[in-house]
Amino acid sequence: AHFEAHDFSRHELFAHFGRALLDAVPASSASSSSAAARAAAGGRDGGRGRLLLTNGDEVVNAVRYAQQCEGRRADVLVLDLNYLQFQWHVTFAGPKHYSGVVFPGHAYGSRPGDFQMGAFLEANSARFDVYVAGGIVDADRTWTARWRLWPSGPLMRVISKERPIELSAPWQRESASQLEALVPLLAPQPSVPSAQAATPGGGATPLGALLDLLDSLLGPALSGSGRGNDGRGTPAEGSWEEVVVLNHYAQAHYNRAYYVLQVGLELGTNADVLALAARLYEQLASTGVPGIAEVPDHVYRNIGVCYSRLMGLEVDPAKRAAAAQRAAAAFLRYLSYSSVAEADRRQVEGGILGLLPTPSGSDPTPAGAAGGTPAKATVGGATRAPSTGQGHAAAHSQATTSPPSKPKAKRAAKKTSS
Repeated sequence: AHFEAHDFSRHELFAHFGRALLDAVPASSASSSSAAARAAAGGRDGGRGRLLLTNGDEVVNAVRYAQQCEGRRADVLVLDLNYLQFQWHVTFAGPKHYSGVVFPGHAYGSRPGDFQMGAFLEANSARFDVYVAGGIVDADRTWTARWRLWPSGPLMRVISKERPIELSAPWQRESASQLEALVPLLAPQPSVPSAQAATPGGGATPLGALLDLLDSLLGPALSGSGRGNDGRGTPAEGSWEEVVVLNHYAQAHYNRAYYVLQVGLELGTNADVLALAARLYEQLASTGVPGIAEVPDHVYRNIGVCYSRLMGLEVDPAKRAAAAQRAAAAFLRYLSYSSVAEADRRQVEGGILGLLPTPSGSDPTPAGAAGGTPAKATVGGATRAPSTGQGHAAAHSQATTSPPSKPKAKRAAKKTSS
């Protein structure tokens, strides 16, 4: 009687998700060798292995199915951070399944005799290229002094902070290609009549009229009309599909722009990097993200951050005025969202005043006005860093904020004690 409600035969998302995670790990230099030989060598080819750290039920189960049931990417060693917190797993599974991996303690945790991520990476970085799916345990910050995460499709690669960041045109093309494959295969949802969600902005209010005017001047990147459903709709609220789409597919798209912006803020005076971040965010605003119904507020806030920082670096008056115009338009678009916290709204409103034209001869960028802070993505109202534990910060400060939060998984993962 309830077959239709429980029929998951057309739900392809998790199968696609597991394959996408494994396929995002670059093939080794000896990829032509047999899978059995690579597995016997501890996942290593050409002297370096491929190690994938998983975190979260949806991640490890999707990867396990793709690898163990479909026989996909046997050259990749998969280590689950939650299982590593049990000494029995490290003791019995380690020697059998993770040849070549060094475990510098009894288990992953903070108890006496345990190891944490900093020590694990130090022990294995010479043997393996390490990738992460689902993030590193938030309470573990031991790795952050020497290592950083860098987007690699739906994964994050662990790289040394001493390594130069690659932002060349080939990287831009490759990273865009990786994201093109991340279109969630959502099962068709029953048609349920519902009220049409209002597009942020619109001419019904004075703010909406101003936004419409700015959009007509500045183009579609700030129009708020980007959609990325690709005709397949959005995942059902509260479903595992929603967890995957928000936590992983959408997050990958946001991470590409966000981490470029972080590099721009670290460098401080590199206008090219900030301009690249602005362009990547404007692409998100223009095209949307597959599976997400509307452009989230943080995209516009971070566009404003990019241009306000560029304004402070620009010496040409005309280009400086153009950057200020785009920054103001993006921040105004951000303020049109009802999801913006009141304290943040007041601070951004104050910062916008510093972007407005001033009388001739005065300084158009008062202290603190042109700095700007990249906004966190906020999905479902929560605000947190994208698996790196970075804290939230307000607009126009020197701190940084980050892309979208994760909806709570159906079962909370075991965490290391802090």
